[in-house]
Order: sequence, then structure tokens, then C-alpha cells
Amino acid sequence: LTEIWLNSIHSCAPFSHSGIPPVILVGTHVDKIPKKGRQKVIEEYFMKIRQMLKDKPVVLHLMDNIAIDNTICDPRLEDLKRRIFQLASLQPHWGEEKPARWLPLEQAIMTMKASGVKVAPLSLIEQINRSSSIRIDNRDELEVFLCFQHDIGSILYFNAVGLREKIVLDPQWMIDALKSLITARMFIVQNPAITNAWYAFEKEGKLTDNLIDAIWNKKEKPDFHDNKEHILLVMEKLNIIARPMSCTEDGKSVKKEDYYLAPCILKQETPKELICPVSDPEMRSTSALCFVCKEQFLPPPIFHRLVGACLTHWPIAKQDDENLIYCGCCLFDIDNYHRLSLHFLGHVIFARVTIMGVADIRHSSKLCSEARKFIFKNLLKIIGNLGQSLEFEPHIQCHHCDADSLKGIFAVPRLQKETVVVCHSHVKSHTLESQQLLKFWFEDGERTVAEGKRRGKWFKVDKTGVVPDTSGNKEKLHETVLNRCLPNLLKDLNVRDVMMFIQQKELFDTVTIRDINEQITTTDKISHLVDQITKREQDTYERFKKCLILAQRADLKVMLEEEEENIATEMKEKHQGCMDRGLGKEPYTEGTWQRDM
Repeated sequence: LTEIWLNSIHSCAPFSHSGIPPVILVGTHVDKIPKKGRQKVIEEYFMKIRQMLKDKPVVLHLMDNIAIDNTICDPRLEDLKRRIFQLASLQPHWGEEKPARWLPLEQAIMTMKASGVKVAPLSLIEQINRSSSIRIDNRDELEVFLCFQHDIGSILYFNAVGLREKIVLDPQWMIDALKSLITARMFIVQNPAITNAWYAFEKEGKLTDNLIDAIWNKKEKPDFHDNKEHILLVMEKLNIIARPMSCTEDGKSVKKEDYYLAPCILKQETPKELICPVSDPEMRSTSALCFVCKEQFLPPPIFHRLVGACLTHWPIAKQDDENLIYCGCCLFDIDNYHRLSLHFLGHVIFARVTIMGVADIRHSSKLCSEARKFIFKNLLKIIGNLGQSLEFEPHIQCHHCDADSLKGIFAVPRLQKETVVVCHSHVKSHTLESQQLLKFWFEDGERTVAEGKRRGKWFKVDKTGVVPDTSGNKEKLHETVLNRCLPNLLKDLNVRDVMMFIQQKELFDTVTIRDINEQITTTDKISHLVDQITKREQDTYERFKKCLILAQRADLKVMLEEEEENIATEMKEKHQGCMDRGLGKEPYTEGTWQRDM
């Protein structure tokens, strides 16, 4: 249990790799230990915990050991209080200033929450702010205020179409809404008309409108009933539930189903044959692509939300008219001939594609590569939304290993460096060709390791092995990316949060940081920040993207990298157009990104 709690702290802490926040191990009920040899028992107990965690990243958080006697006014309680205060005062946020003009609106929101108001329209918040003698002056700063309140867990606010118009003042109320659905068994027993809908929800995670209306009825759950649409939109935004896609009868298009799926409530175990590679003359399986969490800990909600994201992208696979979705596993039909299985075990998410019939290898590779990018992109988004600091690395599993094991997993960068690797995960060691393992997941010519930095730009080795010459490019490509994405950064970036990490990671000198912070408006601050990044080399841009992750805005990092891919595609098409018109015969020389992970 101690390890579970520490893992949770570590995964949610933006400074987790530096041991922030600190954790004090407190042992209670010392009075239950015999006095003779008590100190030795206490020391051995704490040592056992530390030994269990010694090779895991969570150990960085551990500070003091304190044991307390519950039957007396133990003086060590005062020691504990002093130590908590001492450690708290050393944290990065201690002494951090916030505008005094925020306080009236903050207090007004607290008063509304105390009076039982669960959801407030944005227009009401704006009206309350305007009526105050000390007010937030402009919409940009109000946006920063609301995002700050969201980040500290005081409210739920999303600056997205359909969601920004309402603010959930009590985040626990949103949790209670989901909990009321999951724990409605006794209510269902008394309402036979929706028994079948309940069993479908319990077994398959299928959540229908009539079931929601029955549980959140006007009489017993008026708050949930009146705010049903907004609650469901928030749950969809967080990938807790999703409207699945399905193929039309002719198989030529997809449509959204009229129900939701909630992966987090599934309990049915996955049939092993669904995640194993097939051995059939008419079908073949790719190797298993593995997303390995470096922290060796994967909170189940991350996988559940990843499944939710996939449900809105691909039709859920069916067998005998049954949805193939289980606890910790889901299958999707990429098209009529390619079926993707996604499951997780321990700290690893596995993806495998089964190819049915005679499919074109290049087409299959393109689909698998696109699936890989989609999965990884959404993992980053989910981690950002959950405020977690986990990192994933791509690996490939030996095809001779059991699909429900963590054996025989090789890091992709190693496979891209070495032609052959040796697997020692069986009774007899054997060799594997790296290209065969990477096949399908990485299209021909896609190489993450062969990529590098050259004159401040990413380059790609072409099929002839020629490294492009980018010396003729006057404009840095990351400058183009930032300029294109500036409108979204102005709209979505909480500059206050990201500047804290920019300062900590020393991206700029003190004078530059002060210049950015002294800009009057949020728009000016972000514009000045972007201008400073574009003046510098690629390394600063890459470090800025890492700061976005630390600031819990992995979604903005994804946005930048999507734009990188768009530019790479445009450059490639432009070059191909020139070649088609006979305007050039030299290898492709534009500095481009080929971002894989």
C-alpha cells in the first residue's frame, strides 16, 4: 500500500525527478510495540520500506522517518509539525505571489461552493467580477485566473467549445456523478424496466441515455439531471467515457453509436487468444509495440482514457456481434483487413495489429505507423490532462515471448542502431533481426535514431544514405512552427506556469526572464517568450517543449509536433512537385522534421 501511494504522488508531481514533493514516513501506534527492543523494531520497519523502494524513482521523495506514540502527547508530534513547515517553506511555490485583485472573485467562488452551488455559468462569474470594486481587468487575465483555479483543483474549467460556458465549482461533485452510475445496482433492482441496460453497462461498459436518465432522475438527483449534458461533455473531454465508432453495413464508412462506453468500470478478463499473435495461413500479426513507462508504474486510468480516445478514432472490433472490450484490453478495426489490439500489463501498454487476407505491405506499414503515432500522441495528452509527469519509451517485444509477459522487450533506439539483437528470455537464447521487429510499426525510411540536429534543425537520412544539406535554409524551422502555432499559444498557454519551469531549467538568462515577466498583458508575455525562443537554436525549442510537459500542457507539445509533421509533409510534397516537373534531380534537401515519438 505504501508503494501504491508513493507511486501516485510520484506520477502526479511535476517535479518528481528531483524528489519534489518530499515525503515523510510516519509510523503510528508505537505503543503497540513492546518497550524492550522497540527502537530496533522501528528502525528495521523503516529500513524494510526503504529497501523495497531502493531501485525505484519514488525513493527520491523519501525524507525523514518519524514514529509516534498514539497514547500520549508525544513530543515527536511537535518535531513532525516543525519538519513539515520546514520542508514546505523550501518548495518552489512557497512565497509565490498572486495578484491581490484575484482575491474577491476567489472568495466569491468559495462562498458559492459553501452555499451548495455545483455549476456556474461563465457569464455569472464575469458578472460577479465586474461588480467588484477590486476586479480582474480583462478577459485574458480572467482566463489565467480560471486556469489557475483549475490547476490547483479548486474548480473544473475547460477552455474548449461547448465546455467553457460552464464551470464546475465542486470537482468532487463530478466524481460523485460517475460514482452514482457505477454504484446504482440497488436502484436498478427496484426498476426492472432498465435491468438489461444495467447489465450491459456492468458487463460491457455500455452506457445508454435511458440508463443515465433513470439513475439521474429529476426527483432523486436533480443536480445531475439538470446538468446532464455538461457532465457527459466533461467526461468525454477527459476520455472517461466515449461514443464508440462502428462500421456501416456496407463496411465503407463509420458512424457514431448512440451510447457511451466506460472502460474504467469493466471487470471481465481478456481471453488470452485475443492478444496473442495469430498462427493462421490467412492472417498474420505484427510484433508487439510496447509503450514502457520509465517510472515502472502505470496508473490504470491512463490506459482507460487511452481506450476512450481510441474509441472515438476507430470502430470497436466485434465478434459474433459482441464488442471486444475487456478489463485492460480493447480491440479496434482500423479497416476491414487490419485489427488493432491494445492491452496493458504492469507498467507497459502493448499494441499489436492482425492483418487479415492478402494486404499490401506498404499500406499495412502506413496504417500501423499512423496507429503508433495516434496512440503516443494521445498518451501525452492524457498525461497532461491528469497532471502527471510520466514518461513512455517505445519498445518492441520478441515474437516468441508470451503476450501476457514483460519478457523479451527491446528499446526501439537500440533496434535502430543494431542489425541483430539476442533474446535471452527463453530456455535457449536466439537472435532476432531488428528490421523484422521494427517492420510495419516504422515505415520504410522512418528512423528516430538516424535523426539529429544540424545547424539548429532536424534532418532525416534519405534512402540513399545521403544526409541533406540544410545550409541554404535561412529560417529555422522551429521559428515557422512557433509562428504558425502562436494564435493557439496565445489562447491556451498559461504563461505564468510555464515561466516557472523555464526559470528552473535556465532556458534564458535572468535579464531575459525579467523582460518577459515585466510585459503588461498575457498576450505580450507569450509573444515575447516566443520571440526569444525563435532567436535561439533548436535546443532551446526542445527544452521549451519539455517545460510544457512539466507545466502539465503536454497537449501544447503535441500541437507543436503535429505542426512539425505538417511542415515536413509540405516540404516533401513541394520537393516531389519540383521533381515531377523536372525542376530538380538532387536529393531532398529541405531541413525537415520526421518526428516519431
